[in-house]
Amino acid sequence: MVRRYGRVRLLGAMVALGLLGAAAPARAADPVRVYNCMEASEAMNQRWEEKLGIKTALLRMSCGEMWARIQAETKEGTNPGGIQADLVVSVLPDQVLIGKSQGMWLPHPNSPSWQGIGKDYIDPDGQAYNLGTFSWLFYGNEQRLKEKSYAMPKSVKDLLDPKWKGEILMPSPITSGTAYLIVLSFLSLYGEADGWKFLEALDQNVAYYTRGGGGPAQLVARGEAILGVATDEDALPLLKKQAPVQIGAPVEGIGAIGQWIAIPKGSKAPDAAKKMIDLAGTPEFQEFLASYGNLAAREVKSPLYPTRPKLIPIDWKLYGQKEVRAKVIGTWRDKFGHKARTQ
Repeated sequence: MVRRYGRVRLLGAMVALGLLGAAAPARAADPVRVYNCMEASEAMNQRWEEKLGIKTALLRMSCGEMWARIQAETKEGTNPGGIQADLVVSVLPDQVLIGKSQGMWLPHPNSPSWQGIGKDYIDPDGQAYNLGTFSWLFYGNEQRLKEKSYAMPKSVKDLLDPKWKGEILMPSPITSGTAYLIVLSFLSLYGEADGWKFLEALDQNVAYYTRGGGGPAQLVARGEAILGVATDEDALPLLKKQAPVQIGAPVEGIGAIGQWIAIPKGSKAPDAAKKMIDLAGTPEFQEFLASYGNLAAREVKSPLYPTRPKLIPIDWKLYGQKEVRAKVIGTWRDKFGHKARTQ
């Protein structure tokens, strides 16, 4: 299984993904090039291929790495048609807004399969569609908790207990979209000033920060840490494997972030990409996404969340601004970056 924190994995020919520079216009047999950072990325491509009769080539990476790649390919937005993909999946809401301001997305308004889905899940200009949200949860290693007679934390404030010193793992927002969400959750819950104070107190108990959002969950499952804060996308796979983990959400609620799908301006297969977006809005595809623990755009049954969890409101119009995002990550880097892992 490819992890968010793992190496970038390429499925399909490198040439098909445009890694050797500008490519000729797509031929009928050329695969649709997809950037994706979702846990379900490989299964999504397989589903698109089976249902639409197309070929795809997937470049899987963490959400932070994906956005860094997009910004590099577009030269920080000065070349909006430079993205070397035909479809981008799991673009975060702040990135959607930044991309819109940079003229990065190709509109696909009024997708027929998205009728009946709430307007909050559809960009008003038809430039992106929100597949659903992912969030973060607490993960605890059952055996190590039992050895120390520790209970799983019920509140985010429980994470500040000195008994957890050096025992908690969290991801780094320098490379992880999940981590940026976690940081914004606390800034939104307590306000900016008190939110940073909370993160500083929490840092006293953090051993180190992982590269990707799923890293803490996997390390906790292997017994390399007692407690982790990580993406909820790892919860169901670990439970299905009967990994020795306890999973919980804090009483204050969890932050959630949209996973948007958009067509890059320079897409060489825009018609196929539009069909992929259309299929993603169908009840069947939404139920498939929910099976991975996602809170889907449609009201479908979720095996991870039998009822909708309490969510921490986050002002994405504020934190979706490029300058604000850079400031938040820069502040985090100055305060905690020395403990961030690069591998």
